[in-house]
Amino acid sequence: MNRADALRVAPFERAGRTPAVLLLHGFTGSPYEVRPLAEALAARGLAVHAPLLPGHGTRPRDLALVAPGAWSAAAARAFDALRAEHDRVVVAGLSMGALLALELAAERGSEVDRIVAMAPALD
Repeated sequence: MNRADALRVAPFERAGRTPAVLLLHGFTGSPYEVRPLAEALAARGLAVHAPLLPGHGTRPRDLALVAPGAWSAAAARAFDALRAEHDRVVVAGLSMGALLALELAAERGSEVDRIVAMAPALD
């Protein structure tokens, strides 16, 4: 994998102040698609984490190998890690990531400070 490809799939994480922001990419995507927003938030001093979801960042056929619930579980683990360090966490997602953000907020209730759903596939 060359450097450009590695950047496209690499998780993005920056320490910073509260509220922390969890950014979730879309189906077949990677943290690269939310990286401009992640960098802008980090530049403003916020803590930001954009994980690579299971099965993503490799070959499309690898998505078929992902166990049911793995994306939700990965989002929950990333949220819990941020929540352990920050009393307020905003969850934002793009497309499928937006659906994961909504699911996480429905499960965790007031633990999620805010939700940003960018292009959710609701219908």
